[in-house]
Amino acid sequence: MRRKAVFILCMFPFFVAGCASESQNLPWDQLTLKSEETTQLKLQVKQLESENADLRGQVATLAALDSEIRAELLSGLRKIEIGRRSGLYDKDGDGRKELLVVYIRPYDTQLDVVKIAGSANAELWDLGLEPAEALLGKWQVGPDELKELWSATMMTNYYRLTFDVGNILGPEERELTVRVRFTDYITGKALQEQHVIAP
Repeated sequence: MRRKAVFILCMFPFFVAGCASESQNLPWDQLTLKSEETTQLKLQVKQLESENADLRGQVATLAALDSEIRAELLSGLRKIEIGRRSGLYDKDGDGRKELLVVYIRPYDTQLDVVKIAGSANAELWDLGLEPAEALLGKWQVGPDELKELWSATMMTNYYRLTFDVGNILGPEERELTVRVRFTDYITGKALQEQHVIAP
């Protein structure tokens, strides 16, 4: 019993020293963690300051340019063309054409075919009828839908618009006219073009 008491008394200083060492390490670990967090926050602030400086430079550059010069430099709509392949098609092979397909090529100020943000209105006419009955159908394609209709071949790019005309046209074939009004959302310019669909 006496030996146990002596052993415990001898070990007590080491136990106390161990606890003290552990308690001293805890604040040091927290201090290291806070130091790392501070360093990360400082780096984030530096990055944000750099991005802010870039944005201020862009604003200053735009403010220095005349608004008319900026408008002239924008590659807006110059003309539109309705492709020759536009016409009526038999989509289900029953011998009756019930699908109107319109290919639109927008040209910019450099006469390049480009994808321009905008909207399109299409109309199908039978100009052989009385004016009150000549308009057979009309459709509007908004900007969200239009941008999904952009297609390309090896030769050119175009918007491909399709409309169901099965409930408009009868079985007889006749000459029809499709008209398209394209509105450019960059400049606000609207252009119209028409194309004759042969029977």
